[in-house]
Amino acid sequence: MASLLRGTERLGPNSLAGVQYSLELFIGAGLSPRLASAAASSLATFIIGSVHLNLGLDMSDPEESRHRRLLYRSRDAAAFPLLVQHADTLAEVSSDDEFEVGLNALLTGFRTLIHNSDLTRD
Repeated sequence: MASLLRGTERLGPNSLAGVQYSLELFIGAGLSPRLASAAASSLATFIIGSVHLNLGLDMSDPEESRHRRLLYRSRDAAAFPLLVQHADTLAEVSSDDEFEVGLNALLTGFRTLIHNSDLTRD
């Protein structure tokens, strides 16, 4: 689905309503229209990208973790020392973990932008 959108996702009436809503939230929080647009777009891009990368991935399946662990352990330790060294831990990182960390990072960044809005108003 994400690959089919290719830049047209903001052109339909439902998408435009979503953009309008996002702009209202970000502008209402204190961002300039330019930063509000960029923030809303970056959030949408993150979500769409996360969904796109994780389609068909089922981290609740123990076989998925096992396959990752085996893959990481089987790499050349000279070329991939951290993958090999931390194979067990890395194999357990789920797409939910990745999403939560990324979303928290974005929201923390947005909070900083809003906090500094006096410096960023257009």
